[in-house]
Amino acid sequence: MTTEAPFRPREKLVEHQKYFQSIHKHTYLKGPLDKGRGIYNMSHGIGKKE
Repeated sequence: MTTEAPFRPREKLVEHQKYFQSIHKHTYLKGPLDKGRGIYNMSHGIGKKE
């Protein structure tokens, strides 16, 4: 975990957060079940859909 810090500048981290926030909004529009599943998958890093 600590080895990742030098490779990830703050700007990239902010971009990452914006990216995930946009995904969060998109999953919110899908529906109650899909919303919960999407957030669960995101928080656990599984079942990613392209």
